[in-house]
Amino acid sequence: MLALVVLNERKDLDDTYNENSKEAFESIKSLKDVEKAILSQLEGTVDELLGNESLILTLSESKNTAEFVAARLRNISQTSAFISKSRDAYAPVAYRAAVLFFAIQDLPKVNRMY
Repeated sequence: MLALVVLNERKDLDDTYNENSKEAFESIKSLKDVEKAILSQLEGTVDELLGNESLILTLSESKNTAEFVAARLRNISQTSAFISKSRDAYAPVAYRAAVLFFAIQDLPKVNRMY
């Protein structure tokens, strides 16, 4: 019920929450892709690893990607905390709506006319 109330009252919060979820997923996916690239390049012998320029570039790229993703996830975390606090402001309204819904739903038990 809280999600419905927030969706009706503050659509921007719901949109921001959905965008943050997508960004977090994409960030984690990019980290996994870099990890796969590193692991695929580490499959060679030790002699091949020491002179592998693409491995060094991939490791450098992974460091930059990890720093970028960490900053992005911190930002998403802060935004999610703000959204959570904003959603909590609507909790009493959602509670009353739920009570009203179940009271109306039980009216036919009182009298068939309802």
